[in-house]
Parts: sequence; C-alpha cells; structure tokens
Amino acid sequence: MLPSDPISKYLGVTIVRKLNYCKYLEGCANKIAKRNCILRKLARTTWGASQSALRTSTLALCYSAAEYCTPVWTRSPKNETG
Repeated sequence: MLPSDPISKYLGVTIVRKLNYCKYLEGCANKIAKRNCILRKLARTTWGASQSALRTSTLALCYSAAEYCTPVWTRSPKNETG
C-alpha cells in the first residue's frame, strides 16, 4: 500500500488534501520576497542599474514566479486561505 501524504507537490505546485493552494501561495510569497531583496540591492547600487534593466529583471524574477499556475488556483472553488 502506498503511504498517504497530506501535502503533495506536482510540477512545482504544492497541494494539500483540502485542495486549496494556501501552502503553494505561502511558498510563492517567500520566493518572491527573496527575489525582491535581490532587486532592491540592484536598485540601490551606486554604479547604476538602468530603469530598463530593473524592469527586465523584475519581470524575469518576480512576475514569472507570481504568474505561474495563477489561472488554475484563481478559478478553484476552494481557494480560501487557511
């Protein structure tokens, strides 16, 4: 018999037995926060990162992580928190 796991991870998305995305969203928020710290350091440098470079970096690092799987969990009937 296969062991039952209350939290599963498929294609990078964490799903709990309640079929809500709370754990996934917590992990996504942590990932984006870490990436935002990198971007803040890049924006505060004296050697000057251009606005275009900052925008491209933000889209590549943060927006892509935040957007992944969004169409699925926003349409889920069980997308409550908790």
